[in-house]
Amino acid sequence: MHDFLSIQLEEVSGEPSVALFTLTTNIQGIQTALSSGWGTASGPTTIPLILKLLEIQSSRNPSHPPLSITDDGRVSYREPKCPECGSKEYDHNGTQRRQLQCFFVVVLVLRLQKYLCKACGKAYKVELEHIVPRYGHYTRDVRGLAIGYTGGRALSLGESVELTSQISGVHPSRETVRLWKLDAGKRIKREMSDREREWSGIYSYDEQYVKIGGERKYRCLVYDVGLKEPVGEMVVSDLKKKTLKGFLRRAMKGKPVLTFVTDGVEQYPELLKELFPEASHQVCVIHTMYIVKKDLKEAAGLGKDSSKPLPEELERLYGALWDMFLHSDSVEEAEEKFLTIYMKRFEYHPKVGHRLELMAEKFPRFVEYLAHPDVPMTNNPSESYFQRTHPERIKARFRTLEGLEAQVMCLEAEQVDGVSGKGDTQETLRQIYETFAKLMVNV
Repeated sequence: MHDFLSIQLEEVSGEPSVALFTLTTNIQGIQTALSSGWGTASGPTTIPLILKLLEIQSSRNPSHPPLSITDDGRVSYREPKCPECGSKEYDHNGTQRRQLQCFFVVVLVLRLQKYLCKACGKAYKVELEHIVPRYGHYTRDVRGLAIGYTGGRALSLGESVELTSQISGVHPSRETVRLWKLDAGKRIKREMSDREREWSGIYSYDEQYVKIGGERKYRCLVYDVGLKEPVGEMVVSDLKKKTLKGFLRRAMKGKPVLTFVTDGVEQYPELLKELFPEASHQVCVIHTMYIVKKDLKEAAGLGKDSSKPLPEELERLYGALWDMFLHSDSVEEAEEKFLTIYMKRFEYHPKVGHRLELMAEKFPRFVEYLAHPDVPMTNNPSESYFQRTHPERIKARFRTLEGLEAQVMCLEAEQVDGVSGKGDTQETLRQIYETFAKLMVNV
């Protein structure tokens, strides 16, 4: 089997960690080993191969009627049954030619049996929609590989085409794969919008910049902390208040809003208060402490990227603030600890004293997580989601907005239980390996 198949496992960091499963097939070797002179337009294959392909595909859809195939490539139901009246009485009514492009076999030509019900006169035929879409030629496995992603890493259009060709031996055009991705994105978006779920009311908001056609854009995200799934995403041209306001209104329409968790951008508090006056606001503690650290470095005469340690006095202050956030069991305890720090503000550099005064003014925004345990203290939920969809590659690779949005939708579906995301390339590759192993048993 090693003559036909090469497998490589690579550990990928992340939360949760992912093993990247890479499979390469020797397409020419497989087709030569399986050839016997029947059934394809560009590379013969055996009847056992076709039977095995149909058997494997049908086994994933146990509700589909079992199929059989004759030596001349005629596919029929083992027990034909009229879809209209349920009668098992029928006459054969000719065949319909069907051409498929599937793994290992470039073109597979079949003849689908047609039937005529004796009871009600209904004409029907063998359906293969569990294997191939009604008006398509490429099997669902090929499509799933092309629209997918590997280990949480988004694939560009070119990479999808190359991967599909390398693994399956099928060579869809870039335009075909592009349309598959867009269609999958729209389908998944419909499925996600149709799902009924109880929103937690606690949301994490963030944005990342992306490049589309060489221009800087911004991908905005609202993420439900309780359900651990995205509420809404949109790519926008700017981060002006009017733009963000429109996005948040659309994303949160009809949903309960109890708390928003954001980073420390200055316009967020006013914007959220205007849109959701009854909601509380948690500012990410990590972002807050990052700003504090910058002020402390500046007060010590160090550059923001300096690796030199802070003076002992400022290091103690930094540790005391972290202790307040990490080891307080209630808002009251945190207030008491902060008050002790705040009373000494005039002993520090004016820059440090000013930072402590700003924190005192906005203190409730830093400790909402202590008042409500379901509220996270950081903006990590949305940032982790961005990480799972690999922001660096999205920034660099996508040339059109629709391409980015389609890929994001496919990735979203992989993060949400109950949505049938068909684009998980890692799982598809595993299925290919299992299929290949079964096919090559008797070669």
